[in-house]
Amino acid sequence: MIESLFDFIVSAIVLLFFVWAVYSFPTLVVGIKCLLKKGTIDNENLADEGELPSFSIIVPMKDEAKVARRILGCLLRLSYPLEKLKILVVDDCSVDGTSGICKEFSTNYPEQVKCLRTSFSEGKSAALNYALRFAKGDIVAVFDADSVLERNTLMKIVKYFRDPKVDAVQGRICSINAKENMLTKMVHYQNLLQYQVFMQGKDELGLFVPLAGSCQFVRRKILVEMGGWLDGALSEDLELSARMMEKGTEIKYASDVCSWQENAFSLRQLVRQRLRWSRGCMQVGLRYGRLMKRLDRRSFDAEIFFFAPFILAFSVVGYLLGAFSFLVPISLGSTPMLLSQLASVLTWAMLFLIGVGLVFVVKPRRLGNVKWLPFIYLYWSLMVFVALYALGQMVLRRPQKWVKTTRSGVITNHALK
Repeated sequence: MIESLFDFIVSAIVLLFFVWAVYSFPTLVVGIKCLLKKGTIDNENLADEGELPSFSIIVPMKDEAKVARRILGCLLRLSYPLEKLKILVVDDCSVDGTSGICKEFSTNYPEQVKCLRTSFSEGKSAALNYALRFAKGDIVAVFDADSVLERNTLMKIVKYFRDPKVDAVQGRICSINAKENMLTKMVHYQNLLQYQVFMQGKDELGLFVPLAGSCQFVRRKILVEMGGWLDGALSEDLELSARMMEKGTEIKYASDVCSWQENAFSLRQLVRQRLRWSRGCMQVGLRYGRLMKRLDRRSFDAEIFFFAPFILAFSVVGYLLGAFSFLVPISLGSTPMLLSQLASVLTWAMLFLIGVGLVFVVKPRRLGNVKWLPFIYLYWSLMVFVALYALGQMVLRRPQKWVKTTRSGVITNHALK
């Protein structure tokens, strides 16, 4: 009886992982193909000045004194007509000197910078909605306070919005502190794979491209029609993405638009950040489960994306059963054994492709990047337990709170200093 139950549990878990991996495999393959094909990014494909829309750039800040002056200076240096640009800084009840920096810039640059301050802190989505009241631009852009942009960022983005079917664009998040320590380096390579392989593959296949909370651009008309961001959402970017998907809007990925931002510099910061992301993603998956009823690939792919943390959480059982089998010898039946073998082969194939991706995601290409493959696998294993903890919080109905990621202000990319 115990062995039959064990076989059933193992078969169910392995089958779930196997189906998920098989589904993700084409995206990985196409992403790698695009990476090999592109070579260098075209930095000259810019919009003509005669067609430029106006932008409202929202920057939510809460205790960001270490980086506030940096991003505001960066935004003011963008190569874009100043009369078509308005920066809306939301000071979310900061107590560390952020308020003084924001007021300084709004005083010195009153036509370009508007400083807003919330009465009390309710999280990022509430701060964004407050700023949306004052946004007048054709396109609303959102950047985190630690962002550093290339000067021609907006000129690059405009070309995507030339297509009237495109309602939002997500740029690429790059690491500004990759060399701060080993953890930031590991997250740096994981982010490279996420954006330059998986996101690129999704966009190429016409699948669901999620907004990432920063370096995102949305037509203001669409935002207003949908009522802005959902107050209290742990992953306001994903929730907005799901609503846009339900509405039938299109989100494109811009691989040539890069926002340099900080990776979490400590394990505690990383776990807290990913815990919020995982729980928020799960909540969106449950809230918009009805997307599965729509017979189109983007909606289906969106739900697969939102349910990924659930799949990761359930895979923990596989770790535990594997450890249990060492203590209590239980022979697997033919079905779970076959599924386990197929899953192992697929896992090795995916790791091989990811290794190829690691070679080509940076310029110049380095074969030595493959050495980070075990650390990427370690990162994914950590995310399994983070997802399980997030699921436990939901099941036990623990109070949720939007916890910001602490910034250090460190820049290890000398080209950006």
